[in-house]
Amino acid sequence: MTQPMLFSPLQIRSVRLKNRVVVAPMHQYSAVEGFATDWHLVNAGKYAQGGAGLVIMESTKVARNGCGTVGDTGLWNDDFIPALARCAAFIKAHGAVAGLQLGHSGRKARLSRPWEGGKPLRGDEPEIFDWDGWELVAPSAVPHTEKSPTPRALSHIACAAARSQERKAHVEIRSTSEQGRNLCGDHAQLSKGR
Repeated sequence: MTQPMLFSPLQIRSVRLKNRVVVAPMHQYSAVEGFATDWHLVNAGKYAQGGAGLVIMESTKVARNGCGTVGDTGLWNDDFIPALARCAAFIKAHGAVAGLQLGHSGRKARLSRPWEGGKPLRGDEPEIFDWDGWELVAPSAVPHTEKSPTPRALSHIACAAARSQERKAHVEIRSTSEQGRNLCGDHAQLSKGR
């Protein structure tokens, strides 16, 4: 009997996955001021323990103003790296490859969590930190929906700076993980003009 391809190894550049079971990134909305928590360790770790070949952690924001909700994980500051590296080490210890999706929410930023209605935040909610640093920005001054606030349009220079933050985050990921050098995802709303 032939083994299904799903359970056969897969080579991607220099990274070898033990199988083709890939856990897609899923927002957890459970970070605290951008820091990954034990929730992230357990959530991602259980898939590695379950035998997945690649576990991609949630969209992690490359800039403070890129956070979609108060619960987004961040990588705009080096202080975030140890908590994410802890998750990656746990995933690797259980035989899987750790991945991380990078992102910037652009005009979709500053919203309450989905189960809280996904509505634009006002700035006085108890979990909000650094409201001034969480400015709503996008490639154009067009709101996400009719009920959404209008973002500040970024200049070409500011968009380039956002892409530079993304490149810096890629470098940070690669410096913390040998496997991360070859597997790096992107879901940035700014760099794609959304």
